[in-house]
Amino acid sequence: MPLIIISGLPCSGKTTLANKLKEKFEKKMRVEVINIEKLGLNRNKCHFDLKSEIQFRGSFKSTVNRALSGNTLVIADGINGIKGFRYELYCSARELGTTFCLLYCTTSPDLVRDWNNTREEEDKYSSEILDDLIQKFEKPDTENYWDRPLIPIDPNSELDLDQIEKIAVQGKKLRARQATKIHIKRKSNILFEQGKIAQDVLDQIFEVMKTAQSGETFNVICFYTQTKKKFMIKKKASLPKLLRVKKQFTKTIENLNISQPDEYFTLFVDYCQKNI
Repeated sequence: MPLIIISGLPCSGKTTLANKLKEKFEKKMRVEVINIEKLGLNRNKCHFDLKSEIQFRGSFKSTVNRALSGNTLVIADGINGIKGFRYELYCSARELGTTFCLLYCTTSPDLVRDWNNTREEEDKYSSEILDDLIQKFEKPDTENYWDRPLIPIDPNSELDLDQIEKIAVQGKKLRARQATKIHIKRKSNILFEQGKIAQDVLDQIFEVMKTAQSGETFNVICFYTQTKKKFMIKKKASLPKLLRVKKQFTKTIENLNISQPDEYFTLFVDYCQKNI
């Protein structure tokens, strides 16, 4: 059945949107909203560190996939701010040949912080975690086919539920392609690809560090997918230091299932930003 992904910064009105959609659609079909509350998790613990975030995304994705297998409209209500993760959710819908839609809550970071401060203490994001999530959020972009069809949701505008229904429920069904059919790569091949991506990232950082001043930013590029991610030079580091960071990152994720190059690249650049 249809998959609606909701994406946006924390406290941007995503769950309010999800509840409005549920209220409209449950008169016609079974609706399931998947979010942190559904999983019974603490929002700050889910984003406490890299390992926690990866485990949360794994639980979120598997819950979405289980719900999609039934006769249900699934609303994936989460930050969904990593481009590679949105791609994985898109592929789940395409494998089932169902309709799909991405709703992007465009609430500004300043308003998000204000709304977070009005929450009950147990529902708030800590300021450190909120700032980190805002900083690394990758906005949906119609240049990415897995971010289409994309409907921006402005918190100051009236919500057009009929438009969303027309696209998400009555729209054209996705068709599985050979390139996105589920397949299992040999673990050795995945590790080889990840090792090349990580080394290439370190080579770019080390080269820029030779001439850059503290505070300068540049785009790190994943040679494998051409994905770009901003990186700020905080201080210079030796090559042995960079290699130690790579080794620490590898140990951190060794028991986690990361197979998409984009997701690995994004996580590794974020880890480097925090540890170099």
